[in-house]
Amino acid sequence: MNVTELQRRHDCSIHSKRATLQEDRTGIVVVFRELQFYFQSRAGFIASLDRSVSKVGRTFNCSKG
Repeated sequence: MNVTELQRRHDCSIHSKRATLQEDRTGIVVVFRELQFYFQSRAGFIASLDRSVSKVGRTFNCSKG
């Protein structure tokens, strides 16, 4: 095996490592975005639920009068 062959293999391994690292990082970012969206949407849902509950509560209070 000559020097250029070794160099080429070395470059390939570095490139493949870098590629997988990049993919991993992208995957992690996607997961974080998904989680963020989930929490945001859940927070929105909880807020609207709170509004509905308080509205219902007010209605009951009025009707009890």
